[in-house]
Amino acid sequence: MPSNRARWDKPREFEEWMGIVNDASRVPPLRAVVRALASAGASAGMGLSVEGNEIRFVHRWNLIAARKPSDQG
Repeated sequence: MPSNRARWDKPREFEEWMGIVNDASRVPPLRAVVRALASAGASAGMGLSVEGNEIRFVHRWNLIAARKPSDQG
């Protein structure tokens, strides 16, 4: 990966992540969707899975540093 980019992956459990997001009104519909996707074997691009009764996924951050070109004028 070029030096101007960095990536971090963090395995997460859905309920733990929703506690971080802290928006109780969104939990039930999101839980239903991600559980259905994970149960169907769809990773949804984030490594969704069900382990026991827990919904798991990979929370990925990407940081890209850019530099404005200097004025050549």
